[in-house]
Amino acid sequence: MSDFLLRLFGIQTTGASRLVAWQPALHGINPAYVLVAALLLGTLVFWMYRRSAWELSATRRAVLTALRAVFLLLILGLLLRPVLAVTFEQSIRRSLLILIDTSASMSQIQDQRTDEKDLKRAAIARGLLDPAAGMDQPLPPGATGLGQPPRIDLVKAALKNMRLDLLPRLARDYDLNVYAFDGKLAEIPAAAWRGRHLPEESAGASSLWTTLRWLVPLVLLLGGLAALGAGYLIYNRPCRLIGAGVAILGILAGIVFAVLPGGRPAASAPVPAENLEEVREALNLRWIDGLEAKGAVSAVGDAVREVISRKRGQPIAGVLLISDGASNSGVQPLDAARLAGQDKVPLYIWGVGITAPRDIIVGSTLFAPEIAFVKDEVPVGVRVRSMGMAGQTARVVVTLGDEKAEKDVEFNADGETIVTVSLTPKKPGELELTATVPPREDELIKDNNSASQRIRVIEEKIKVLYLEQSPRWEFKYVQAALMRDRRVDFKCVLLEGDPAIARGEKTPYLEEFPKKKEDLFKYDVLIMGDVDPKALAPAQVDMIGEFVSRFGGALVIVAGKRFMPVAWRKTLIEKLLPVELDPADAGGPVMANRPFRLELAPAGKASPMLRLAEREFDSMQIWGQFPPIYWTAKVARPKPAAEVLVVDPDPAKASRQGKMPVVAIHGYGMGQVLYVGTDNLWRWRKNAGDKYHAALWGQMIQRMALPHLLGGAKRTQLSTDQKEYTTGQPVTIYARLYTDSFEPMTQAVVNGSAWNTADPSRVRPVQLRLIPDQPGMYRGQLSEAPPGKYEFVVDHDRSVKLEFAITDPRQELADPAMNEPLLRRMADASGGRFFREEDLHKLPEQVAARSDLKRTTMEADVAFSPFYFLLMLIAVTAEWIIRKISQLK
Repeated sequence: MSDFLLRLFGIQTTGASRLVAWQPALHGINPAYVLVAALLLGTLVFWMYRRSAWELSATRRAVLTALRAVFLLLILGLLLRPVLAVTFEQSIRRSLLILIDTSASMSQIQDQRTDEKDLKRAAIARGLLDPAAGMDQPLPPGATGLGQPPRIDLVKAALKNMRLDLLPRLARDYDLNVYAFDGKLAEIPAAAWRGRHLPEESAGASSLWTTLRWLVPLVLLLGGLAALGAGYLIYNRPCRLIGAGVAILGILAGIVFAVLPGGRPAASAPVPAENLEEVREALNLRWIDGLEAKGAVSAVGDAVREVISRKRGQPIAGVLLISDGASNSGVQPLDAARLAGQDKVPLYIWGVGITAPRDIIVGSTLFAPEIAFVKDEVPVGVRVRSMGMAGQTARVVVTLGDEKAEKDVEFNADGETIVTVSLTPKKPGELELTATVPPREDELIKDNNSASQRIRVIEEKIKVLYLEQSPRWEFKYVQAALMRDRRVDFKCVLLEGDPAIARGEKTPYLEEFPKKKEDLFKYDVLIMGDVDPKALAPAQVDMIGEFVSRFGGALVIVAGKRFMPVAWRKTLIEKLLPVELDPADAGGPVMANRPFRLELAPAGKASPMLRLAEREFDSMQIWGQFPPIYWTAKVARPKPAAEVLVVDPDPAKASRQGKMPVVAIHGYGMGQVLYVGTDNLWRWRKNAGDKYHAALWGQMIQRMALPHLLGGAKRTQLSTDQKEYTTGQPVTIYARLYTDSFEPMTQAVVNGSAWNTADPSRVRPVQLRLIPDQPGMYRGQLSEAPPGKYEFVVDHDRSVKLEFAITDPRQELADPAMNEPLLRRMADASGGRFFREEDLHKLPEQVAARSDLKRTTMEADVAFSPFYFLLMLIAVTAEWIIRKISQLK
């Protein structure tokens, strides 16, 4: 369908549009009604001309009847509201978004290019080889000098490479928006490129043309009507015919001129591709020299998602991502690529770097406890990852204060090995634990061969209070084990014991359970055995709840056949438990004559607290060889946040949530509660003595006491939301503060001080503010502190110090290889393509091949179009002229 016909139907087009489909439709009343009306009107017209124009010839009467009928049918057609839906296809100038990775890995990693292919890629990027000839051409002279270029330098060289001509070829067909990203996205305004637009003077010419488009048809229409009137003022038949003819021609010419296509393009119409030479001259490439790669982290996924979000709703040809794929922050890059694919935005990815460097990397996190005791063996696990080191050997050196341990590791295929060593600290204090692999000459990066963290070595003992009703077997053996443990200061209350045992010198027994907070809150762990609820006053029970929830103490509950836990139903102790009680268990006599073995839950297998050997496999064998026990307390299920460590394998005791928990742990307020649902663990001493039973209880007590010990003094507890921070990251400090009477502090602001241990004289004030609705709980922040080791105290109690470290981030050096698998998956997920240097010359054509045409559907009301008006005018004018010629009124 031509533009002329489309304009007759009232549809305006541009020269870049192409008609691909058209579909007529009726949006008015029921056509049956119009058909009935048309038959009635046709009959009326036929009867009228047959009756009033009987003297005319049959042919002339038929023509007049047809013209009148057509005119009336066109009027009826207005009721049908005919519509023409037309679909156009056109290409528009779109934007190509360019993302350049400026994180530290792009500058600090200097790839050692020894492979011939990697050297050729560097030569292609620098313009020393023909980009179109690929990898089949020989290396240029002096190619060995290309061996160690920083990745960002290679990117700069490729973008300025006139043989590759990448940016000018892209700018010819697309608007360019360039962004640099590391942890954040930043646009580079100087790099933006917009396509050619119409000159300013065309606006005035277009305005004149628009004026002529409505003025000329108006003059022709008025001239036609004037000729028609003049012809009938002259009483001469030939003059009348001439006037009528001129009128018809003028009116038709006016209508045709009104709907003819415009001779000039609209200002918003697409323009053809630009001349490449003109683009080269106009394109600004000076911004490339200013690219710097210093970012501490790389958030590839965030950058892709944000740049598409910024341009949402605008025509985007795709995203050109230039990166080594070392994403270590933000959303998963593959998820962002899938979202880009859903938005029909393909990712064209240039992978920078080499895929097989030679390097040894020590994992940033060491597997070691946060707290250790003097003269206790401290196990340390070190993650060592090798790349390109198959068949080589390295030595891992681990130091803790003055202690040192070494172990050799042999590398096989690329991958990760965990090296374990043990050290025994001789002195207390905050000690630096460091693991190092001496760097090799042929390594890519020599700054990622070590890792360190702080360990607190203490001499103070764990204060344990054991509350028990009667001296059952489990109590006797736990008491003996904890009294022999040099790390534990053990006290106990035996409710049914002889009061005289509490009066002896150096006795571990107390006469009664503490009635004051200061007497209870000095302990780290409270063990509560098979205690009768009547033995404790309500205030003492409430004090136990506060000890756990608000003071951060640890509670260990050991079930018994008489009272615990069934007799504590509907009390605060039930709320503290990590398990829900069985509503069907009403207490009473308990049968314990059937032997069975307990079973480790998945969380229990992984828990260091329950590990009885250095290797998990050996520990599992020990657990499998334990003698059977005879009784476990009946409970319903674990609470939602509880971690189940040991279960009863009996299917009859199981619930919908799984096997019945026997050992479980959960957090309650600031503290933790450990539930041991049996008093038969002492049976595991058979043929082994204290070897496993005492070790297990010692590990459980140490694990439960750890958070309280790390909190420092009892009235001042300081903590941070993480152990180590990176430069620029704010340090959030939490403090739980009590008065001398162990009541939570309520003043709005508490002042504190922080300092770098390397420069203690430079003190940084920190204000801690009371957290709403949490009495005694304060929070503050230390911002913009330089790297180093820091100490913090609250000014009213400087005896408690909080230590933390701020370090320069090493994430960018954690993996020196270009992550080609990830980048390829991202390109595939988005519908784009992955490129290496030998393929970059194909990039502009690949983007153009994926360019989708834009389709637009327009609807025109045919009944109100120039075409419809022209038909009505022709019908009524022709009838009028013939009637005048026939001398009819």
